[in-house]
Amino acid sequence: MLTTRFVDGSPNWLDLGTPHLDVAVSFYSGLFGWQFQTGGPEVGGYGLFQLDGRTVAGGMTVTSDQAPPSWTVYFQTQDADATVQAAEQVGGSAPFRPMDVTDLGRMAVIADPAGATFGLWQPGRNKGLDLA
Repeated sequence: MLTTRFVDGSPNWLDLGTPHLDVAVSFYSGLFGWQFQTGGPEVGGYGLFQLDGRTVAGGMTVTSDQAPPSWTVYFQTQDADATVQAAEQVGGSAPFRPMDVTDLGRMAVIADPAGATFGLWQPGRNKGLDLA
């Protein structure tokens, strides 16, 4: 069950990557009543979907050469680098190595041996979603 009581290994973030962010914003606004708050240039156009001022997901534009349109679930870790290393030791890979996201936290994307991907979020100033 998705909650906002985050512990290591629990989902703590969701985001959407799409080539048509404006269309997605219109869709999710009509479907769920979400509003979109665009981030500044320091986060590359990444923004937040919010409901009643509380963050429910992130979103950004991705081009077809970057990735296919998709939702990504992120799991909390206290050490993204160590979690990537552990995944690689059991046959996984890391298409996106750990990187800092300003002072908000540290993220990575890993793939299981079959190629299914998911994200890792090591909290900094951003502990995770406000509303689940």
